[in-house]
Amino acid sequence: MEDFEYEDRSKLAIIMTEGLFAMYVDLESPTVDNTVDWDATFAPSLGTEASRKLIERLGRARGAIVADLQSPHFDSNTLIAHCNDYLPAINLLLESLNNQSKVNITQTIVFSWTPSFGGKRRAFTAIIYEIIMVLHTLSWTHYRSGCKMTKLGSPEDLAAAAKHFLSAASVISHLGERVLPRWIRKGEDSGEEMPELHEGSCTAFAHLCVAAAQQCVVLQAVHKKSPPAVVSKLCSAVTKCCEDSIHNFTTIPLHAATNFSESCCR
Repeated sequence: MEDFEYEDRSKLAIIMTEGLFAMYVDLESPTVDNTVDWDATFAPSLGTEASRKLIERLGRARGAIVADLQSPHFDSNTLIAHCNDYLPAINLLLESLNNQSKVNITQTIVFSWTPSFGGKRRAFTAIIYEIIMVLHTLSWTHYRSGCKMTKLGSPEDLAAAAKHFLSAASVISHLGERVLPRWIRKGEDSGEEMPELHEGSCTAFAHLCVAAAQQCVVLQAVHKKSPPAVVSKLCSAVTKCCEDSIHNFTTIPLHAATNFSESCCR
């Protein structure tokens, strides 16, 4: 890279864009079934105005997420906003339930999702599973937005793409470090083959997202005609993140790793 020269910097940027971003993982959209009726489930426990408003917010926000994911041409920024609206509400509900000795419900809640990391549809009744999948959806949506913006190629678009990639990494890191340890599931249908339910896959995807953000920085450096030594150093950082990502993927169970690999090759 030190001795590499290219007269047309804009053409070089295009070549590097095609090469650097060829490694992007093209993940399919997660899907969610419209199986939850918050109002009907918690009707006997809605004794206060605040409780009623919370349940209304949960129903409205989840319905919006379901509608977004069912649409083939949904707006990423809209889905991000809906996830960010839903997550505080469902976390508040979970905290409230954990502080009550008895809660009257009229029906069992079933959260049914098909993951984007691979694996078949899984349904659980634990609210923490819903939180896990919404966080995955939020991270995936940021990643998807970043991938779309890199194709535009302008310095401004690359800067915006890098922010989305870093947001994706932040969300998935929070999930792996703070939320997944609360997922304790025993029994035959434990979701063992779901990559989303393993900390290693979260760490691996976080490194992949950081690598993508750093690739944006590489292309910005090319646009700015930075010295080859600077570009070379930036590329080395991308390589390190990719190596860390691959290493962490090897820590997840075989079935989950196989499902993730198959999802990347669809």
